Amino acid sequence: ETDEAPKDVVAAPIVAAPPPQRAQPQGIEYLSMGKISKRPVFDIGKLAGYLRRNYPPIALRSGIEGRVILELFIDAQGVIRRIDILREEPEGKGFGEAAKRAFNEIRADTPAQANDTPVAVRYRYPISFTIK
Repeated sequence: ETDEAPKDVVAAPIVAAPPPQRAQPQGIEYLSMGKISKRPVFDIGKLAGYLRRNYPPIALRSGIEGRVILELFIDAQGVIRRIDILREEPEGKGFGEAAKRAFNEIRADTPAQANDTPVAVRYRYPISFTIK
């Protein structure tokens, strides 16, 4: 007997199970992005400042840039009720949590609308962390 693996064994990629359905914050119906006529509006200057202040220190010292996609649950008044991290690249460097902290400090200046009426929405928001 040898310690070598048989030559006909092929490694297959691991396919992740689909993510579990996330429950919406209680008591509010959040529309998908496809059902709104106007997106929520954020003060980009204010958001950029919060993102700069929340840049993960270890990533900044290492010169690492990142990208995050968040799903924001925003009510009809523009208040962010919940934030989920959908994607974080690279993982494990703190970009997802930093983006969540930044959005915890702001609200939408103008809420989403459907037919000129403010509505609650599940809104996907991409963020890039760059070093200038």
